[in-house]
Amino acid sequence: MIEFSRIKNTKFYASCAYYFVLENKLKNVKKARLLKNQDFVSKFEENLSEFVYYVDDLKNNLNEASKVKDALEVVFFQLNKIFKDHLPSLTLTKLSKNLIPEDLPLQ
Repeated sequence: MIEFSRIKNTKFYASCAYYFVLENKLKNVKKARLLKNQDFVSKFEENLSEFVYYVDDLKNNLNEASKVKDALEVVFFQLNKIFKDHLPSLTLTKLSKNLIPEDLPLQ
């Protein structure tokens, strides 16, 4: 229980505690956006070994968020290829959060 308490309270990046990475998959889009920041990733890895019981879960959850990040990038680039002359980049970014690569035609 002590380690769980520490994982909830130990912040490694801005206001992000390690518990944020353990939270449900609905937050994977937010985690995916943070993964673009190398400072977030390096600070996450910096003290990860302190949480012996949770280290595998933390790594797995961040890997899942990484897959979401990759999928979001694929969707954004496909949307950009199709609609770049018709929609602004911000709109395409917001649309990409609601789609997966399989939703779009591959060209």
